[in-house]
Amino acid sequence: MINKKMKVFYIQEVLTSYRKPLVDALSSEYDLTVFAGMPANNSGFKSVTYKNSKKINAPCFYFFGKRFFFQKNIIKNIVFNKPESIIIAASTRNITYWLVLVLCSLLNIKVFSHGQGLYSKPNPSHMIKLAYKIISILTYKYIVYSYPSKKLTIQAGFNPKKVLVAENSMSFDVSAKKQIKSGDESGIIFIGRLRDNCKLEKLIEATKLLRSDDKNISLHVVGSGVLEKYYREKYNFEWLVFYGAVYDHQEILNISEQCRYACYPGGVGLSVVHFFSLKLPLIIHGTLINHGPEASYVKNNENGFFFDEMGGVDSLYEILKSAWSIPSNAYLILSKNAFLEYKRLNNPPLEVRFLKLIRCFT
Repeated sequence: MINKKMKVFYIQEVLTSYRKPLVDALSSEYDLTVFAGMPANNSGFKSVTYKNSKKINAPCFYFFGKRFFFQKNIIKNIVFNKPESIIIAASTRNITYWLVLVLCSLLNIKVFSHGQGLYSKPNPSHMIKLAYKIISILTYKYIVYSYPSKKLTIQAGFNPKKVLVAENSMSFDVSAKKQIKSGDESGIIFIGRLRDNCKLEKLIEATKLLRSDDKNISLHVVGSGVLEKYYREKYNFEWLVFYGAVYDHQEILNISEQCRYACYPGGVGLSVVHFFSLKLPLIIHGTLINHGPEASYVKNNENGFFFDEMGGVDSLYEILKSAWSIPSNAYLILSKNAFLEYKRLNNPPLEVRFLKLIRCFT
């Protein structure tokens, strides 16, 4: 007799390429239906299709200046197709998320919320605390991105028994394991979406200052987004190379071979893991609550460096200058530690750890 697979809904605002291994893992074990909208033009995201799961379009409709949004086609499918469990991105701005929590509580459907928790809000307001207490009551489990996220979410009053951790990460089909770093590379690399919070202009100006000490230094920008055209037109330097959106990991690895450091001057997220996979120490600002939870993987003077966010370009320049002057043997330790953190985060990979959590509670 063939065992019938458990029916599970997986709900995201946008389904991006780095989530593919997780979706594939879930679909191998469950009768999976994916609900997601399409990424906006010039968002910098790449959307992909999945062969082993059903996909239902769930477009987002934004209102109040895009502060809140609603997703179509989700509520009616829960009512008519009643899954046994739902895994949903825990965005408090998504009205549909709140409706799903209430509806599934009434229908006795397990909801696994998946999100950042209160990582960026160490001192949450009474309103935010109230919102998370409501989530704590209505959700079955809350899977957060990092251990600091878990700690702060529980401190805000969330039921500790409901908070689980699946450290957010991604793995790549090519490896920098055999790549040999020297500490003499002349490049700096930025990888990410070109948007307001990336602060690429700060890195460009700091690199310009750094080049007054060494004219061989170059800056390599991998990524696209709403500000790509603006940056290309405003900063037209021969030492600054824009590659646009690059989704081939081997190509990105090849670009990184000429780079000594990675730098993300704005609010960094999962890109941390990407940089570490390339054996690159990462330079970010030290106000960790203004990053995503993944910034907690960066350890100052161990696998990267922090600059003062409030110090602007001058602070970033001083850290770059200091990093550029360290001896090769010290640099190689930084590079090794960065790659070791990438390996730790993928031993086992996110999809294996995440699936194990879902199995335990379904």
